[in-house]
Amino acid sequence: MASDIPSFDIPINPSIALAPGVDGYRSTRWDQSAPPGTGENGQGTKRGLDGAGGDIDLKRQRGQGHNLELRVLLGNRNAGSIIGRGGTNLSRLRQEYKAQIQVPESNGPERVLSIGSNLGTVCEVLLDVFPKMEEYCSNGTDLNFDIDLRMLMHQNLAGGVIGKGGCKIKELRAQTTANIKVYSVCAPQSTDRVVQLTGRPKPVINCLGNIMEMLEGDIVSRYIIREK
Repeated sequence: MASDIPSFDIPINPSIALAPGVDGYRSTRWDQSAPPGTGENGQGTKRGLDGAGGDIDLKRQRGQGHNLELRVLLGNRNAGSIIGRGGTNLSRLRQEYKAQIQVPESNGPERVLSIGSNLGTVCEVLLDVFPKMEEYCSNGTDLNFDIDLRMLMHQNLAGGVIGKGGCKIKELRAQTTANIKVYSVCAPQSTDRVVQLTGRPKPVINCLGNIMEMLEGDIVSRYIIREK
């Protein structure tokens, strides 16, 4: 019987998604999200809200939005921060947010964090876990630091994020100030591409929410397997 939480991505084996070589692939295989020469790394939009990353609000609150399963790539050290000693932090997250949260073990350098719940709750879980990751925890609690969120997405959906001539990416960046890049090829031995969002935590998470809402129609019509 299918899960009662539909997925935005075709499920993949975490050990495949995190096979050796993904790290190198991460740094070289992008679709450019803006024309060259428009700013740092081709990013032409001024990040006006980023300087006050802790002052803006999440657009979606716990309990709001459609159900989905989000999958995010994490380095092993960050995965350990989410799990906590003896799994204590992972248990806290599941209990507090009433969400399906998994961080399966992997033989590779990275793991997949999966969060299953409504969109608003998924966004709040991300805002909880990212500042506590080993990579970011030294920055304090004011959220005035950049994060790097890499979510897995089926290759047939990635075009909907890019849009014709990159128009959707430009629109998303203008709406949220987050920087967006999409891998040009699938991860090794996978049908998934990676969508990378960088910037202050709240703009990045708001951008992720916008993407999920934008793609919702495609997911419902083509990818969600419903219970019979």
